[in-house]
Amino acid sequence: MVRQPGDEWHCGEVLHAFDGRGVVRVYEYVEGAVLLERLDPGTSLATLALNGRDEEATQILADVIRQMPHRHQSLKAFATVQDWGKGFERYLVSDDKQISIDLVEQGQWSSPDNCSD
Repeated sequence: MVRQPGDEWHCGEVLHAFDGRGVVRVYEYVEGAVLLERLDPGTSLATLALNGRDEEATQILADVIRQMPHRHQSLKAFATVQDWGKGFERYLVSDDKQISIDLVEQGQWSSPDNCSD
């Protein structure tokens, strides 16, 4: 359960739109809370990678992403990774210098808008 609106506030709606394709199935949701199916065995990809099975974890992640629909009508109201990537440009033109320019430019170069499909 999420107590205040933020990125996770609509997670139930977002996950429900994928209808179990590449993501956990949603049983019920309201803003700020979602009831999900239990996944078994539930081994995290991070655990695989940290145990020397990084290639296997990467392949699993790629397979999951491949199953997810790329465009879904009901998801248009939500920010995309491309939307988040635009934050690099906003940061570069701001007066905020808490993060090194080199690091921000590296992140910008790696953002989805600059990667080929």
